[in-house]
Order: sequence, then C-alpha cells, then structure tokens
Amino acid sequence: MRHFIPFMLTLFITLMVPGVVSHAADQTSIDTLQKRTDISETHKWGIQFSTPVDPASINESSIFVTNEQGEKVAVSFDVIEDHVTILPPASGYQANHTYTLVVTDQVESTEGGSATTQNEMEFTVSDSTPTWTEGFLEEQSTNHTLVLNGDKHDEHTPITYKQATYLPIKPIVQALEGSTERKGKTLHTTQEEQKLTILPGRNVVYTEDMSTVVPVMSTQEDGQEVPTDLRILNVNGTYYAPLLFIQEQLGYEVRINREGKQTTYRMGEEPEEEIVQLSEKNYANPLDVPLLNQMASPQLYNGCEVTSLAMVLQYHDVDVTKNELANNVKRVPLTYSSGLKGNPNEGFVGDMENGPGLSVYHGPIHDLAKQYVGERAKDLTGVNVDELYTHVDEGKPVWVMTNTRFRRVNNFQTWNTPQGTINVTFSVHSVVITGYTDNYVYINNPYGQKNQKLNRSQFEAAWKQMGSQALVIEHKQQTN
Repeated sequence: MRHFIPFMLTLFITLMVPGVVSHAADQTSIDTLQKRTDISETHKWGIQFSTPVDPASINESSIFVTNEQGEKVAVSFDVIEDHVTILPPASGYQANHTYTLVVTDQVESTEGGSATTQNEMEFTVSDSTPTWTEGFLEEQSTNHTLVLNGDKHDEHTPITYKQATYLPIKPIVQALEGSTERKGKTLHTTQEEQKLTILPGRNVVYTEDMSTVVPVMSTQEDGQEVPTDLRILNVNGTYYAPLLFIQEQLGYEVRINREGKQTTYRMGEEPEEEIVQLSEKNYANPLDVPLLNQMASPQLYNGCEVTSLAMVLQYHDVDVTKNELANNVKRVPLTYSSGLKGNPNEGFVGDMENGPGLSVYHGPIHDLAKQYVGERAKDLTGVNVDELYTHVDEGKPVWVMTNTRFRRVNNFQTWNTPQGTINVTFSVHSVVITGYTDNYVYINNPYGQKNQKLNRSQFEAAWKQMGSQALVIEHKQQTN
C-alpha cells in the first residue's frame, strides 16, 4: 500500500496490519470421497498428508466424525509428522449405522498454510464385526460376579491392585476356548497346572510355581533377551494377569466402560488402519521461500515490489537485500514540475523509503531482476493464470502485482503521465506466490506473513485487475 497525503495514510493504515485485512467470506469447496461400506465398529482411519502437520491443529474442529443426525462422535487422534490416525469411539461405532468422516482445511502444515482442503467421506458400519469375548462385572450389594460370554464365574471376579485391573486367568482362557491364536501369538492355560504362556518366544511368561513376580523375557532388536517384571497375582489360589498385558501380548483391543455399577470388558482382534486417499490437488505444500519484511530496518515503506523480488532472488541463492534492490531500481518523480504524475511502468514513483510514493510495475522490476540472473528472469505479464501455478509446481515462486485486499477494488483514479493517462490505485501491492490448492493461494507477504492463505478466486480477480503482472526466475541449468 502507498501513501500520498496524510489523509490517505490514515485511511489505509489498517490495511497494512496482518490479521485485520477484511476479506469476503470464503466459499468452501467440499470434495466428496467414495463411500465405504462393511466397516467394522473398531475401524481406524489413517490420513497421509503430503506435508508434516501441526499436531496442535488436529482436534475435533479440524478432523471429526458425525453420525446420521449430524452430531459429532468422540474419536481420538494419533499424530506422527505427516500421518494422522483417527481412532474409533471408546464404545465403537454402532453397527448398521452410517457416519461421515470430515477432514477440513483447518489442518495446518508445519511449513505454513493449510495441509488440505475439505474432504468428506461416508462409511457404513456392518453387523459382521469380529467375534468378541465379552465380559462384565456385576456389582450387587454383597456379591461380585464375573460374566464371560454369558458364563458366570462367581469365584473369579476382577480385582484392582495398585490402580491396575487384573482378570482371572482361567475363565478368560476358557472363554477363549482353551487356546486362542492372534497375530502369531497364543494364550494358553490348563486347569491342572494353572499356567499362563505366551507363544512364540518373543515374549514368554512362565509360572512353574506361580510365584508372585514372574520373569518376562523380551527379545530386543539386537537379538538379546532382557528379563523384565510382570506381576501375576495369587489370591487364595486364583491367579490373575494384568488386563493390559493380555491386550499387548495378543494384539487385542480391551475396553472398559463404566455404566452405573457394571464394568464391561471387551477383547477382540486389533483393528487395522485403512488409509483415506484425499482428493488430488488438495495438498497445500508451499515452497519454502525466505520471508522478508519491507518494514524491517532500514525500512522501505513503499517497497513491497523490491522486497518481494528479493525473496524470489534469495530463494534462487542470489545474495541480495531488499535495500540493495531499492537502490538499483529505476525511479521517477511522484509529480513533475509540469504537474504530470509519474508512471510506474517507467520506474518507482515517488519516495520508496518514507513516502509519499506509489509503486513500480513489472517492466522495471524485470529489468532489475536481469541485473542479477540475466535471461533466467522471465516476464510472465499477460499469461493465463494457470501458467503461474505451473511454475509453482516446478518449484519456482512467482512475483505478482495485486492489492492489499487481495480482491477487486474500486478505488482507482486516473493520472496524466508523460507517457499518457493510466489508472492507478493506492491499494497496489506486490507479493510472492508460494503454493496453491483448488480453492486457496499461498503467498509470502512483505508485510511479514509467510505462506499466507488467501481465497484463490478473489486473488486471481485482483491479479487480473492489476494487469496480470507476474515474473518468475528459471532454475539454473545443470552443468556436467
């Protein structure tokens, strides 16, 4: 933005401050993914992004699941760099019901900007879910009964020891039909020997005399077995194993739900994760273009054009500062003695450092860039907007002219210059395009914002209104 007289400085000052620029409401585009059916009630969804995501942006507002009434269900998340796992509700999804998974553009990349646009996918949970071993503890006034798959075991109720839940070994194994294999491991016991064995030998629990503390031989990555402690409780001749140990060793999922005076245990095969493929062209992976602030000392109050060019040049490993470019760009007066105004097509108009001043357009900027990179500097003014994004896809940021509102403005005025009449606006601004999606453009703003996210259609309209001015620097040719 430029200033011409103090009145105009007051009028436009709020447009300079990041975060207070007024934008029209974004029209969010929703990409609908193919519906999935026959999903288990414990299904896990995995989202693989093309860029590492900010864990702080992963929450019930950015990624969520809704039921048929549009209500959010309580899912949870695991985040590892560019991968997000969506865990099912603690009680599982309900069979024969349809849900909608929503991944919004509020998922932020650690490199700046959104990691995706909004994607939605319906999925239906089937009633052919894996067989579970179900158990619950009935708490009555004086009696406690453990129920497993409908069989009551009055003498074998769960117990709590040091805030951990222990389940009796014998009824669990009996409920699992004596010997049950899951993911290459076997849980086995016999009524006579009262042994608990985990096979094969990656983790072995053995209880020859059923001592209170039982060694666990854990095979490490280097092939060495290291003993650790596992506590098996012997209470009046009944032996108990930790609930979580059974889960970890067998690859089972174990849930405990508290409803009134009933505690429920469910054990079943650990659900595998299914990767959700987001729509193409939805990834925002902005280029890592150095950010320069035109207001940084020594300031260039009206120097957005050379500051943006400095960012592009530095990206291409050219050692140059914004102020060096300001010293080398051609300049013309704001007002000639004849009363004519300066023309930004001829050079920077006015005082770039402190004002008053206006702007400099693509021609002088192209000439300036050629002083540093020669014919690698290409003037793209007048091209189709898609060509700008092609250059970004090729790893080249694009210098462009726009305005401070990043949408069409109606505050143009006509100036008489030595070269003829031109229409100008004091809202003029220059930025660097660093990335894009179907619905958004990402820019480095010389007002101090890296990979600022803007509405794409509005941004393109503003760019065209300013004459579709753009410049790119080609990569260096590789030499053998």
